[in-house]
Amino acid sequence: MNTKTLATLAIASVSAAACAQLSSGIRIFGGYGWSGSISNTTTGSTHLLGPELGLEFPVSKIANTAETDIRADVLLGGQLAHGSDLDGYIYRFLWSARTAIPGSTASTFAGIGWGWGEARNGEFPSFNGFITQIGVDIPMGLGVGNLTPSLELSGSYGKSGLSGYSVCLAFKF
Repeated sequence: MNTKTLATLAIASVSAAACAQLSSGIRIFGGYGWSGSISNTTTGSTHLLGPELGLEFPVSKIANTAETDIRADVLLGGQLAHGSDLDGYIYRFLWSARTAIPGSTASTFAGIGWGWGEARNGEFPSFNGFITQIGVDIPMGLGVGNLTPSLELSGSYGKSGLSGYSVCLAFKF
């Protein structure tokens, strides 16, 4: 991991720990993601594929059905295998809103923010831009104490490389 990735994760961890002292509802998530098409320097265009890590912490609650959150995630492209995908990172920072689906334990979320992509080994030029994200969070019903796992499916939309999809396992505590 490069220095920027470590610094971003360290700042996000400290922020999450500080918020955990004030409120509950912090979510951490990890899974697999893939980006939209990115033009590279050798073969035209392809995608970033790999692990995705992130966290979300609540900022305010609106009744018992909605909340606003700050959300951050990083797609670690090319970390699991090197081949047809690109090697690099996609970072996303969003202001999001989450609301419960009436009559269900699931929730939906939508966010707006800023993202950027960086290559490892100069495989593509860096890029950045405005992004939106939508998703659904489906509880798995296997809570242990205050730790509640769920399946999170999301899509990000913006410049081609910032767009993409992810499937994650999320934990709320």
